[in-house]
Amino acid sequence: MEQTQFDRWRKCWESYLLGEQMDENGPYTARILASIDRMASLDLDFKGYEDDSECTVASPVFGLRARALAYRTKGSRYYRDPAVLRQVMEELEKLHHDFYNTENAPDIIENWWAFEIGLPLRILDILILLYDEIEDRDAQVRKYTDVILHFRDAYKASSRGREENGANLMWKCHILLLTGILRHETEWIEWANAKIPGMLQYSHAIEVPRMGKMLDDGFYEDGSFIQHYMFSYTGGYGKHFLSILSGLMFAFRGEECLQIPEENVRFLGKAVRESYLPLLYQGRMMDVCRGREPSRYWCEDRNAGAIVLRALLYLSAALPEKEGEELTAALKEQLSRPQTIDCLLYDFHPSAEYFVTPSLAERLKAMDESKVEAAAPLAGHFNFGVMCKPVHRTSRYAFAVSMYSRQIACYEKLMKESTKFWHVSDGATYLYTGAGNTYSGNYYAAADMQRLAGTTVERSPRRAEDPYYNWYMPEARNTCAFAGGTTLSNAGIAGMQYMGQGNGKERTLKVQKSWFMFEKEIVCLGSGISSTTDNPVETIISSDRLLDKDLRFRVLAGTDGKELPVELNGTEIVLHTDRIYISQVPQENAEDPQALSGLSEGCGYYFPGGAEIHILAEHRRGTWNSVEINPDHVSENDYLTMWIAHGSHPENADYSYVILPACTEQEWMERTCSPAVKIEENSVNAHAVRHLEEKLLGINFWQDAPYTCQKVTSEMQASFLARENGQGNFTEVSAADPTQQERVLEYTGGEIRPAR
Repeated sequence: MEQTQFDRWRKCWESYLLGEQMDENGPYTARILASIDRMASLDLDFKGYEDDSECTVASPVFGLRARALAYRTKGSRYYRDPAVLRQVMEELEKLHHDFYNTENAPDIIENWWAFEIGLPLRILDILILLYDEIEDRDAQVRKYTDVILHFRDAYKASSRGREENGANLMWKCHILLLTGILRHETEWIEWANAKIPGMLQYSHAIEVPRMGKMLDDGFYEDGSFIQHYMFSYTGGYGKHFLSILSGLMFAFRGEECLQIPEENVRFLGKAVRESYLPLLYQGRMMDVCRGREPSRYWCEDRNAGAIVLRALLYLSAALPEKEGEELTAALKEQLSRPQTIDCLLYDFHPSAEYFVTPSLAERLKAMDESKVEAAAPLAGHFNFGVMCKPVHRTSRYAFAVSMYSRQIACYEKLMKESTKFWHVSDGATYLYTGAGNTYSGNYYAAADMQRLAGTTVERSPRRAEDPYYNWYMPEARNTCAFAGGTTLSNAGIAGMQYMGQGNGKERTLKVQKSWFMFEKEIVCLGSGISSTTDNPVETIISSDRLLDKDLRFRVLAGTDGKELPVELNGTEIVLHTDRIYISQVPQENAEDPQALSGLSEGCGYYFPGGAEIHILAEHRRGTWNSVEINPDHVSENDYLTMWIAHGSHPENADYSYVILPACTEQEWMERTCSPAVKIEENSVNAHAVRHLEEKLLGINFWQDAPYTCQKVTSEMQASFLARENGQGNFTEVSAADPTQQERVLEYTGGEIRPAR
């Protein structure tokens, strides 16, 4: 193979980073340059690591790469500055001499990710960006890549005893491919090309030594993406997977350096449609699919969304023409809001994983100039059953539920992260509307993490002192089988049975929860709520963050829509009512109330038969619990939380409420005065809801024994959703086994039974 091919391939990656030619007057240029200069100004002082886990984010190589990029970016204040070039090379040498070298590497291997992935990713970019200006280049390149190849056995078969898959393997393919290009060695390029197709196909359950049957990393047929055997990670590790692969495909499109078979490229296009786009809402990547990443202060949902959108922009030019145009249409819809574009162009935190690069401006310009029209907002019900995260989308809102199962763990406490995320899979619900973004703005730093919307929780004053459910512990998974649902047209139902955390690691709370998701309503039911501890048990209806200091919470209740005197003073309000409406409206002294008017869209709630509702508005202070540069930084937010109290030692308690998302006050009043939904049963045997307008009947059967509900008999645990013709007959039926035990069910003439 000619040496000129290696040089051409290196230039391909350089072009991916820098673009072809910076348009100094382009609409995106100034913002991108501002971000590049800010990232390049980071403190590079490297004092070593007090804890090996800090290596992921504390390494100066982040800043070195940023400065190398700024040095090569025309328009940057660091462009071709000799002092910057000298500093980058001196600091890179210092890093190599003191820390990242073949002599130290075998002894500092506990944080394998930093040595095998994190540091190589940035070092390779530096070498490519500064390739033409490195003194004694060949020797220097080999020196800095020798330590990367020191781990070649770990790349080929993980040093942790199993073959890598998912994002970790994609990272390693990227690293070895670029290493092969720089060293003019085809072995590593060929290895990467041999591995990539295997990741672009569906994964399956595997046997793991000492852990039993687990889910392998990667994509599943229902759109789920799994990493670490038991976590939903489309917007976490899946985000990295997509970012790396899209960069490779864009940079080396048409080049022999990267050869991905056509069927695997088609698979990737399908994964974009079925795995990524349903979880992107107005530029935000939903937290239900981000594993432990929501606990990272630098990577809130809008930041994760920006990284995915950047990847999709590059991928749209690398996919076949038809799929590229479909993706461009989806991107135009996602990027139709100024705040989304701003987040796309600018890195707000120095620990951002993939800094914005000059070539992004060219991709945005190409999208703008495309004649493809923007797609309509994505609507439908997406049942990510493997990772237990159903997502419901309409033209006005999106709604997601976080559950866990016998295969999916409740949360991932790892590397000091997710230390407060005890209940994120206890039925936590996430509501997204155009009114604003509740889950950014340091939401998790100060939120009451025992009062997450949708959850039913034993409220323990000692929860933070309790031992954690580490991800590898069997106790981290659900002891109950029921965790799933079914879909019919754009509607869907989901349900979960679980044992909740009581004192310490004891699971003493029994709960059955269901969600019936329609066009304008979401019906939430709970039954069989029982506990044996003295801890009070609560079902949290909502937990909203005040979106702007010039806004206030406005709460209406009752048939007359009377406004409640809600103040941010921590005073709990208790009232018996059948309806509540919550919105955020401008304060009387707001500087620009007109600018805030778009945030005032509200959310209505309806409580069939009435219920005793607790409301608390409070100002809260807290810190992020994650691996971060300044873990003691205090964040503050205002929250309004609403819940139903079940008391201590409840026995077979229940609840029911209906959410009317993204509605006006008039719509709330009309739809609660004449409800379109009817709760047919809420017992330990079944949850059943009928939607009168949509002519739908949904049932979750909780028992593995014959039971009849609404003239439907099931012999097993099942989720059932059917469309009625108004004459007592079903015209469409959808039924599923939510236990994920590979059982096959049959439905015949109103009866659900195991296949015989």
